[in-house]
Amino acid sequence: MPGAKRETTYFRRRSEQAWRKSKWVGQWAPAAGGMDKSTMPSPAQQTSMRGERVRHPPVPFAPEEEHLLSSCPKSLADGRYRWRHDQVLKAVAESIALTISTSKHHHAPKKAISFIKAGERPRAGPQITTGLLHTAPDWQLHVDLGKQLIFPQHIVTTSLRPDMIIISEASKYLIMLELTVPWEERIEETNERKRAKYQELVEDCRGRGWRTFYEPIEVGCRGFAGLSLCKVFGRLGVTGPAKKRAIKSASEAAEKATRWLWLKRADPWVATGTQAGS
Repeated sequence: MPGAKRETTYFRRRSEQAWRKSKWVGQWAPAAGGMDKSTMPSPAQQTSMRGERVRHPPVPFAPEEEHLLSSCPKSLADGRYRWRHDQVLKAVAESIALTISTSKHHHAPKKAISFIKAGERPRAGPQITTGLLHTAPDWQLHVDLGKQLIFPQHIVTTSLRPDMIIISEASKYLIMLELTVPWEERIEETNERKRAKYQELVEDCRGRGWRTFYEPIEVGCRGFAGLSLCKVFGRLGVTGPAKKRAIKSASEAAEKATRWLWLKRADPWVATGTQAGS
């Protein structure tokens, strides 16, 4: 599809620009005292400073940095990518929780009829923040962090676990979000796969009388926020400066976590709550 190809090119260009501007990209360049591809540990094996050997399955076609940061089966099994995913998920959840808290204290003003005299122009009224999170006062946020999220059984019984569920019992509204932190060039592919994965669940929820909004969202592992995240924030009612802060927070969480994974790439991994960059 021509549109998809243009969007892929856009993601690639923007992610490369962001990568070059990052504070730690110099570690990849030999001129900055870092590593180039000739001195990087190969995907087949890496040796740490302690002499400990960490084996990686050979990947003959994938670029080495892409393999190490997003495609390594061992890193996936160790939980490294899950840890990075949770760092980004936490940042997104905090932004949404703040919006929910703010919306509970701001009620939409009552509509009033304003009369305008002949020849006068109507006065511009105050801007009203709109979005799904401003339509109900009882939103409850559930995030798949810390303990395993269980989908509300009074809605539908399923083994699927979206990363985030926001429920309004009063309005019978259900919001589901699924986060992925892929290599930027695979954002569109990931979005389509996750959309298809939850399509049946969405239809089941709607069949039970729940108004259901579901969107997969992506933040590239090098810190580039996908268009899906920007659109979802707007749809939920995270707008203006708050939206910019939320996107920046998610992007920085991804970049810092990826930096941490890169620095610890040859060390044995211990799954802890360690914050990225600490």
